[in-house]
Amino acid sequence: LIDLGPNLGALNRSVLGGCDYFITPLSPDLFSIKGTENLGNKFVVWNEEWKNNLRKWRSGEGGILIEDLPSGTPIFLGYVMQQHNIRNTNTGMTKGWSIFGKEIDGAIRKNIVDKLLPLEQVEEKESYILGKIPNLHSLIPYSLNAHKPVYKCTGKDGLKGEHITKAKNSRILFDGIIDEIRKVLNK
Repeated sequence: LIDLGPNLGALNRSVLGGCDYFITPLSPDLFSIKGTENLGNKFVVWNEEWKNNLRKWRSGEGGILIEDLPSGTPIFLGYVMQQHNIRNTNTGMTKGWSIFGKEIDGAIRKNIVDKLLPLEQVEEKESYILGKIPNLHSLIPYSLNAHKPVYKCTGKDGLKGEHITKAKNSRILFDGIIDEIRKVLNK
């Protein structure tokens, strides 16, 4: 499991080319929606370039014969919505975050799923959202300082009152993501 920075540079391309699967974290904002378009387009180009290189390397063109190479075609497992403020609404977000939050799923389907399906880099399924990780506010610095996940933080790590309960209950936010990773590991 590798956590990459939010860019489409050479290092990320190399790591993604060697992966079997990938998950995309997104915030419910305009930048993430635009990012889905960039990511989908890049994967189409990378797929074509990688297949061309594999053909050359496996045939020994240019005097180089390389047989054991990664497929270069990681499968899209889904996305995680993150960093939004939560409310008891149908979207689970504040009205402000809902403006673009309601558009994320459509952008994922149009810009990633529809482009990667013909390349066999995504499995068709009903929903691609693996989980929603809201803004956990001050729990994050406590977690970083304690060198452990938020849900394992306690009063010994400086949490007080309701923060202890929020930290403990945050574990369920990760269940959908963990379940999806377990599925592919058990294939």
